[in-house]
This record gives sequence, structure tokens and C-alpha cells, in this order.
Amino acid sequence: MSLGAYVLRLLCWFKEYRLEAVAIAGCLCLEMAFNAFVPLAFQRLIDDAIIPRNTLILVRILIVLGIATVLTTAAGVVGDYLYARLASGVLGGIRQRLFDHLQSLSAAFYLKYSAGEISARYSTDLASVEQTLASWIPWGWKPALDVVGFNVVMFTVDWRLALLAQLLWPMVWLGPRFFAPFAGVAAEQRKAKEAAILTAVDEATAGHKVVRAFGLSASMSERFAGKVQSLALTSRRGALFNSALERSASVGILLLQILVLGVGAALAFHGKISVGGLAAFYSVFLALSNSLLYLAQYSTSLINSAAGLVRIEELLNHRSDVSDAPDAVALPPFHDAIRICNYSYMPEAHRRILDHVSLTIRRGESVAFVGPSGSGKTTLLNAIMRSFDPHEGSVEIDHHDLRRVTSPSWVAQSAVVFQDTFLYHTTIRENVRLGRLGASDDEIVAACRDAEIHDIIMAKPHGYDSPVGERGSLLSGGQKQRLAIARALLRNPRILFLDEATSALDPGTEIAINETLARLAKGRTVLAVTHRLASTTSCDRIYVMEHGRVAESGTHAELLGQNGLYASLWRKQEGIRTSDDGSRAEITIERLKQFSLLSQLDDALLGELASAQFATENVPADREVVVEGDHGDKFYIIARGKVELIKRDASGHNQVVKVLGSGDNFGELALLRNALRSATVRTLVPCIFLTLQRRQFQNLLEHSPTVRAAILAQEIERTTTS
Repeated sequence: MSLGAYVLRLLCWFKEYRLEAVAIAGCLCLEMAFNAFVPLAFQRLIDDAIIPRNTLILVRILIVLGIATVLTTAAGVVGDYLYARLASGVLGGIRQRLFDHLQSLSAAFYLKYSAGEISARYSTDLASVEQTLASWIPWGWKPALDVVGFNVVMFTVDWRLALLAQLLWPMVWLGPRFFAPFAGVAAEQRKAKEAAILTAVDEATAGHKVVRAFGLSASMSERFAGKVQSLALTSRRGALFNSALERSASVGILLLQILVLGVGAALAFHGKISVGGLAAFYSVFLALSNSLLYLAQYSTSLINSAAGLVRIEELLNHRSDVSDAPDAVALPPFHDAIRICNYSYMPEAHRRILDHVSLTIRRGESVAFVGPSGSGKTTLLNAIMRSFDPHEGSVEIDHHDLRRVTSPSWVAQSAVVFQDTFLYHTTIRENVRLGRLGASDDEIVAACRDAEIHDIIMAKPHGYDSPVGERGSLLSGGQKQRLAIARALLRNPRILFLDEATSALDPGTEIAINETLARLAKGRTVLAVTHRLASTTSCDRIYVMEHGRVAESGTHAELLGQNGLYASLWRKQEGIRTSDDGSRAEITIERLKQFSLLSQLDDALLGELASAQFATENVPADREVVVEGDHGDKFYIIARGKVELIKRDASGHNQVVKVLGSGDNFGELALLRNALRSATVRTLVPCIFLTLQRRQFQNLLEHSPTVRAAILAQEIERTTTS
């Protein structure tokens, strides 16, 4: 962005302050007139008062200068006050518009921008714009007006020297014109590096438990040092271009000052200009030179600020993927059915997440969406909540297309309980009240009673005024989830969305929460996404998703009778049980037979494995269970939870290649040989694993050489085939 374009775009933010801007311009013009008047008064003082010894003129000039000084000072104070109010208002407007715009953007935006990148708009980018505005008057507009006034005075005093002085313009602007683009690119790069630094700090803060648990302090420090070094190099390059921009202007001005002084002295020596005229002209010329130097130096600030404004406007110009149609109407109260009609969603070319999905959910039904990880079940729930709009098809509520109704009228009839409950750093009362801002204290208490957390709240020292801590850190997982349920109930929603609402809880808490949800679901339409099939058995209908399509649908009993995908998923999970407190997990012999590596073992060996060899391990969320490239010696079965498999691509970047859930396994090859892990496995929620050491497995096979030979032959065949 050119400096002229930047100034014009920044001036657009002044529209709401037109009167203040006009008043400020008047004050600046008065100061400019005073600055131009002083050299002329200086000429009169020398030529008409000092040299001829005229006391009367001397006194008059000094009195006029004194009065002008008082008036100009008063105008300057008024102008400074008005400008401070204008600048703070403009900055406040930018901050408010940024914040409001962020609230209007869809979920897709937050997948593209990290928290650090968004924070950078508020910190470094906005700070550079604020710095520019703070110095705009003394370093920008005032010197610019003075340049106009000083040129008029110079031509009034002596047109010959004034023409010579116009050589200032090419000397001042040629250098900056050459270096400014390089400085601008360096400034934009520096802003991006600063955003990367903020992102790294944000990640380090959020993941401090992982860093401490895995002893990653040195590694994280090394990675951060690389980012700091990259920022330092970019800042150094920008500083050099900024310095070249300023000095290219100052060198030419200094040389021209010497030239003008020499020519002016020659004219005075030959009587072509008076001594007072020469003194006045040269003082004006020096002031003009300083004003131009101010502008040249200020241009470096403008360049940095322009880079910041570009990034701010980039965010402001980001349009939401979801917006109400111009003719959108308020949605009447829900009374009939939700219909998904031939719905397709393709966020990227050639990647269709939902593929022509059609189904109907009647009012009052309890519906669950299940399926393997990546099947599209969560995406379908988000489609119904209108987190995004379809590329084909529609979602209809009582035959009203969601794109043709106002978002507030749809949101008012629904509520959602997410897997990750977000609580603000305030009191319990205020967090629950977010469900309906106008709710009374009695209504909040009633909602908490329904969510079965009222007694827990009242046991706290400050009751409903007790703080929850940052992100609810002072509450347990179950307490946070019950507050989320209370917040949803406060809306008295006709439709209740449950997005993996109990997946991050221990088994005992999950059972209690599910019982609460089942009681509260009566009379409401409930749409739930879950990977725990045990919580779907009482649903009116279960939709089984696979590859973005509805593969099966029916009740729990009907789906088991079909012996399809649902039945396969059920058998995978049904053979693994965990204790209520999550301290122990068990697996059945029938479930062990489903693993290809263990299918060769007889029931006696499988019974010994199930009862004595498998160990139970609890791993918190956001922990690396195994690391790509490390030697493996352990086989994992996910008794409960969800993990992601991460692999490094050719460029060295980590890519999530798969998500595994309850009943899945990894590390099977580690039971046979000391192979390197082919991927990193990280927990997404608190997980319970059943683990088997290679040494224990090998010892077991020593008692059955025939089975050992069969397993090895099977593995050789599988390796050869792959």
C-alpha cells in the first residue's frame, strides 16, 4: 500500500468526527500562519527597526508577536485536546469494529486464523496505527501545512532564492520513493513474524502441562529462539531500509542549505537583497528543511503503520460464510420436523465431507449421529446448527430453509452442550446467565437444580457468586459440564444439541450426566453426536455415518439386527468395560479375537492375556502417547477416549492422518519386533488405555511354539502383501 493510499484509508475512519476535524484544521492553519508570520516580522525587525533605530516600530512588532504567540498557543491547546479526543475515538472505533466483526464470523474463520494471529491485530498491528495517530499532528499535518506557508513566505521575500529552494523536492522524495517499497515489505514481514511469536507464546501457555510432563522445555525454547532470531533478522533489515529512507532525504537537504546560504550571501553582498531579507529567508528555509525532514522521518512510521492497517483490514474484510438472506424472516416456534434435504458440504475442492445427506427428525425425537472418526457426524450436527451453509441442498425447519430465516430467531429456539465446556473467568451465576441474559436469579437457580448442581454450588463459600477460575479451572469436569447443561436449560430450548457432551468425563460422571440429560430431554427434540455407543441405546433413532453419507439408520435393536457397520462398531466397544472411576479397564476374550494378531491364540491364552497381562493406563488430554521414530515395545487398545495420529510429511511438517476412538488400537507391530513408531499418537480427551508389553506377549508365546509360528507367518504374509 502506498503512503498516499494509506493516509486516505486512515482518513475514512474520521468520518464520524467531521466537526472535530474541521476545528483541528482551523487551529493548525492558525499555527501555520503564525509560523509564516514570524520570519516576515523578523525581516521588518531588522530592516525597519534595528538598523534605522526606530523604537516605535520595534515595540509594535514585539507587541504583535506577543499577542500572536498567546492566540496561537491557545489554538494549539484546543487543537491538541480535540485531536486527542478524535484519535482515541478512532482507535476505540477500530477496536470495537474488530471485536464485533470477530463475533460475526463463522467457525471456518477460526480454523484459518490462530489465536496469536488474531491477538496480533489488537496488539502490534493496532499499536503501530495508534503510534501513527499519536504523532500525526506534530510530525505529519503540522509540518505539511508549514511547508505550504513557508513556500509562500520564501517567494514573498525573494523569488530567486525561492526557485533555488524548490530543489528540495526531488532531494527529499527521490530517496524515500526508492527505499519505501523495500521498507514496506520488511514491515509486513515483521508483522507476520510478530504474529508467529504471539502464537508460539499462546501455545506454550496453553500447553504448559504437556511441556512439563514430557520435559520439552529445552526443545520449546530452541524452537522459540528460532522464531525470535527470524524476527530479529527481519527487524534488522527493516531498520536498515528505514534508516536509508531518512538519510537519503537529510543528506540532500544539508547540501542544499549550504548552496542557498552561499547564493543568498552573494546576493546580499551585491545589494540584491537586504540583510533582514536574507536572515528571514534563510530562517524560513531552515524551517522548511526541518519540516520536510519531519515528514521524511514520519514516513517510516507511516510504512509500519500501513502494514498494520493492511492486516487489520484483511481481517475486517473477511466475510462470514454464514449470513442472513436480505429477505430473511423470523422463524416461527418449532412444531413439526427438521429436514435435511440432499445436503452436501465441500469446504475444499475435491473434499466432500457431507455427500447428499437426506433425513427427517420429528419434533420430540431423540436422535444420535454415530460413526467412525471422520465419517461426518459432527459436521452434520454443525450443519443443522448452521455453523456453515451447504454447497448443495438445504436444512429446513418446519419447511423453512435456514438460509431464509434470521439467525437470532433460530438460535433462540435451540441450545447446545459442547464437548469442551467454555466458562468465562467470572462467577457461576454470570456463566449460567449467558444462556439467557435477561434471566432472573430465581430462573438461574431453577436451571441449576434441573442440572443437579445446585447443592454443589451452595456448598461453596460464595455460592452462586463463587468464581469459576480461568476457563473453569476451579471446577471439576463434571461440574463444568453440569453448568453447561444449566446454561442450555436456561433458554428452555425446543431443540437441544449435544456435541460429544460427555466424552471428556470419567465413566462414573458420564453415566450420571447421561441420566440427567435423559431426564431433561423429555418433551424436547434432542440431536446428539457421540462415539460412545452405549449412550445411544435408548434413542428413538440412530443415524450411522460413513464417508459423509448415512450408511444405516434405525433403533439400537434394529441396527444390531442388520449386522452392518453399527453392529461392528458396537462389538468393538461392547467387549471393553471400564470401572466408574476409570481406574481399571477390562476386555473380553471375544473382543480379543477380533484383533488379527491375537486371533490365532486359543481361549486359554486369550484368557490369560485378558486377566493378567493387559495393564490399565490413564492419560490426560493433549499428551503424546507415542512419538514417531521412537522404538515401540507396547500395544495399545483405546478403552475409552479419542486420539489423533500425526505423521511428518516430506517438508517436515506434522499432519493429522487419522483419528481413533474407543475400541480402536495402535502399535500392534510392537508386539512382534522392535520396530520404529510410524506415527505420533496424541490424546484429544482424557483416555483410558489397555496396554500389553512385547516382553509379556513374547513370554506367553514361548509356551505355544505352534501359535508363535502361525502368527509370524501371518505377519510375513501381511507385510509381503502390503
